[in-house]
Amino acid sequence: MKEQRLFIEGPLPGLNDLIADAKIRNNRYSKYAKTKAKWTDIIQWAVIAKKMEPVSRAWFDFTWYENSRRRDPDNIAAAGRKLILDALTKAGIISNDGWSQVAGWSDTFLVDKDKPGVMVVVSERGS
Repeated sequence: MKEQRLFIEGPLPGLNDLIADAKIRNNRYSKYAKTKAKWTDIIQWAVIAKKMEPVSRAWFDFTWYENSRRRDPDNIAAAGRKLILDALTKAGIISNDGWSQVAGWSDTFLVDKDKPGVMVVVSERGS
């Protein structure tokens, strides 16, 4: 089983941030679309720099490092996973973020004032 690691500097936006952004419209585009595009690009460039290899199906271990305990774990992970899986799809690491490609995931939450972000471990799983 192949395992790949990727650290994404953060903190990433939480679900509450994405919901608030979705309510703000500027011209034809919502702020959500801009935020999502920004973070998808950041993550995609991290994937490219790490030279990650495509997998057909994977298990994901997320370790979330936050500045403090102010944000709830469900708020942190819900938005972060969405952004990360979308970026991994866009980068070609997984062909889609559906049932056939995502075997599942686990989340761990820690505080690191000096280096917030998320460590993503992608473990290839057979179909």
